[in-house]
Amino acid sequence: MGDKRPRDEDDQASKRRRYEEDDEDLGEKNEPISLEELRDKMREREKELSRPTFLTKEQRMKIAMAKREEAAKDKQRKLQEIQKEREEIFSGRRQREQESEARNAAERYLQARKEDISNQELDKIKTKYLGSKPVKKKVIKPSEK
Repeated sequence: MGDKRPRDEDDQASKRRRYEEDDEDLGEKNEPISLEELRDKMREREKELSRPTFLTKEQRMKIAMAKREEAAKDKQRKLQEIQKEREEIFSGRRQREQESEARNAAERYLQARKEDISNQELDKIKTKYLGSKPVKKKVIKPSEK
């Protein structure tokens, strides 16, 4: 009774040893194993694995804690992925907003420039570059005087 391990762990350890021995036996033989023997060994393994194993309270708690930790890690990883996606989307939107703001500023500047130039200045520029007909002075007839 000096062994403190539960009975289930002993069973699992003995199963592992048997499987390892079986694997060693397979490797040591130079003769091929008959299909029947191989089939029988496989059936035995399946039967042993299909038997329910009962866990102690401590083992169940360890498994539950491991599951909780894994779930917390998954949740944290998903949150980080979502945060990265949001940052990418937000940075792209910010860049588009800056570009559109720069375009709008250029358009406002050009509009302001157009308004600053008065109609008279436009007329002077047009006459200088396009040429114009000389303005005739109105001649008053002597009969109209």
